[in-house]
Amino acid sequence: MKGEPKDYVEIQSIVSKVEYLDYRFKLDTFVSHAQCNAPPLYIQVQFDDVCTKTNKAEVQKGRKYHVSRYATESEIVQTCLLAALQATEHEVREKFKYEDKTVFHPHFDVHGFADLVDKGCVDVR
Repeated sequence: MKGEPKDYVEIQSIVSKVEYLDYRFKLDTFVSHAQCNAPPLYIQVQFDDVCTKTNKAEVQKGRKYHVSRYATESEIVQTCLLAALQATEHEVREKFKYEDKTVFHPHFDVHGFADLVDKGCVDVR
């Protein structure tokens, strides 16, 4: 029914139909709210790849995307798309190099970026 909240099973049914490469789309609850009657849900993409830090094959996990129990089917599928796009961009940033340096690394510290701004490290025409 329109406007009614979806339960975990309904949302999982939608998420289970999503496919992209070897990515797995996991629906789960936020641990801090696990005791709630209807705990908030998130979608997280997972896939197997070699870790750029350890150089070992490991399960890679993307960030957690909140999904409302009132979300439409299209919104849930689009959240899965967003998770896949962001995880893919993350991997590209980890592996993209210039002069053998990972210049767009996704794990750079925001304060380090702020320091670059303070130092005037910009490249403009």
